[in-house]
Amino acid sequence: MERNSVVLLLILCIVNGVIGSCPHQDKTITLWSSQSAWNQAGAAVKIASGQRVLLDKPLTVNLTSIEILGTLVINDVAMNINVNWIGVRSKAAFIAGSSDCPITKKVIITFNGPRVPLSQVDIGYDEFDNVSFGSKGMAVSNNATINMYGWTQGQAWTRLSSTISPGSSVLTVQDSVSWRVGDKIVVTSTDFSALAYSNPDSLSWQNGWDAPDQTEVGIIKSISGNTITLTSPLTYSHWGAGYEFAEVGLLTRNIVMRGDDQSVDAAFGGHLMLRRGVQIHISGVEFTRM
Repeated sequence: MERNSVVLLLILCIVNGVIGSCPHQDKTITLWSSQSAWNQAGAAVKIASGQRVLLDKPLTVNLTSIEILGTLVINDVAMNINVNWIGVRSKAAFIAGSSDCPITKKVIITFNGPRVPLSQVDIGYDEFDNVSFGSKGMAVSNNATINMYGWTQGQAWTRLSSTISPGSSVLTVQDSVSWRVGDKIVVTSTDFSALAYSNPDSLSWQNGWDAPDQTEVGIIKSISGNTITLTSPLTYSHWGAGYEFAEVGLLTRNIVMRGDDQSVDAAFGGHLMLRRGVQIHISGVEFTRM
């Protein structure tokens, strides 16, 4: 194969669900920033069938909705997308990075809105079988495409190599990881998670008190090889000896999909609905309050 042919293959972008290099580098795509009506607070954006749009710059306003009948590509720049809902209709596509060109900056998609009754359907219905998509979230219809690839540095999980005592903020792990200062990690519990105490006078073993959840989350202050120092000490002991080694996982991801701040108190977070026939590629994405 000639060199020019190889180059052409390498610069293919995602079209109709085909994964290629750097979809945001397509020079023929329409820029979101060129559509003034889409950059207004409360805008209801609709990307027409056959239209390819690049969300090229950070949004400075909260949107009501983004309805995609064509293709929406997310640029590799730090941005917050605040919206009530996103609907990816049949044969449409939502693209954020690709397998060989993942998103390297922080892209946060926040779904806003109060709790609403089940009868309120803002996102609409799937045209295939009329299933309701509800409100506050992202719905990907039958035969649509969603590609989300966030860049990750090395492995996401390892284990402790020695036991952590309560009050310690330093942990050693079995592998030399490439995580970064400011990243959020989780240290899993190695204690009982059922009943901490039982009542010997009870006829039922189930009587007692729930043991506290000893899984803990910390933020990396510094890291050197296999040694990680956290910004604050851990509350519980975590075993890293004998036959029991707590798992340590990286929680931070470059692409974040989340419900808004009121999601927990309202018991109404965001949601991602993927219907039958959807082409799905999701990697390096964090879901929270969903």
